[in-house]
Amino acid sequence: MAMKKLMCLSLFAAIISSVNPLTARSAEKTKAPAPAKETAKTAAKAADDLLSDLGVLLDGFEANEWIPAAADGASIKPDHVPGKFGKALSLDYDLKNTQQWVAVIKDLTVPAIEGKAIQLYVKHNGLKKNKLEVKLIDEDGTNYGFKIDLKPGSDWEKIKIDATDFVYWWGGNAKLDSIKQVGFAVSPEEAGTGTVLIDELRLVPSSNRVTDKVKVGTIDDCDSTKGWKVESDQGASGVLNSWFGKQKDSLILKYDLASGNWVQMYKMQPMELTQKSVISFWMKWTGEANTIEFKIADFDRSNFGKKFENLLSPDQWQEIKIPVSELQYLYGGDKELDGKNVIGIWIAVTKSKGGKGTVAIDSIELQ
Repeated sequence: MAMKKLMCLSLFAAIISSVNPLTARSAEKTKAPAPAKETAKTAAKAADDLLSDLGVLLDGFEANEWIPAAADGASIKPDHVPGKFGKALSLDYDLKNTQQWVAVIKDLTVPAIEGKAIQLYVKHNGLKKNKLEVKLIDEDGTNYGFKIDLKPGSDWEKIKIDATDFVYWWGGNAKLDSIKQVGFAVSPEEAGTGTVLIDELRLVPSSNRVTDKVKVGTIDDCDSTKGWKVESDQGASGVLNSWFGKQKDSLILKYDLASGNWVQMYKMQPMELTQKSVISFWMKWTGEANTIEFKIADFDRSNFGKKFENLLSPDQWQEIKIPVSELQYLYGGDKELDGKNVIGIWIAVTKSKGGKGTVAIDSIELQ
């Protein structure tokens, strides 16, 4: 059976190679010399692992089939140029000011993305920092997106975006169904001109480690920033660090809303909640009195949360207790919270008075 499986895999690889030279080229680079006494079983497993790592090729950019669009005054020129593997998509852009954008889009059916990640190679020839937006769009125009930092003069970099890192941006019904289009956009940080090269767009297995689902007890002791990420509105910024806490250490989000409206920190952490569950944590804030939001989301990205407005007692630790029954629907997915499949926690600062400040969080518990 093992030998038969190996022969089938060899035939499969040959077929793929004849249809897609990019897959063949990537496989050839990945393949390592086999030991002289390697068994058929070991060889079959190696072939399985290789096919799993390669995932599904969505676009090798061997043809320029992307449709361009741009804001008034901005320009973009898609082209078909030598890339990291064969040909690549080249986006020659000109953002004359920080209010503009350029984009390309293509009809592209993406298999089920649950438990997967989008992978691509990116290179930026430009003197200024900007953002590359990767957008997934379903039939009713729901747009989910993720922003990648475009560094000045960067070489080829492999980017892997987990399915759970894409967030709802606009359009449709705020629930991402079957993906029918993929888009790329360049949005401004410093604006100016540049060229973005994109190659080897794939759907691959997620690299996120499966974390045990919390049903009761400690969700996060907040002694480390491990697993936490920060994102912000355009014109705002945030940095996450560890600092002295209520118990041991705490997470401290230092933010500057400037011309933006929000900054948030989040962690993907599976949980199982009931209507009787209570989430508690310690919080301390400084700066202007802005609104703090505590949010959770289930697998279809239905966001539920509670807002803390008109905050009192700055620079003092306060215990916050939130019954799940008091969480209100905010946006995304549908209006039903799937308590058995909660995927993570978000803590956001949204503008009331704006300015700079900090929010410290310690000892997040589920009771």
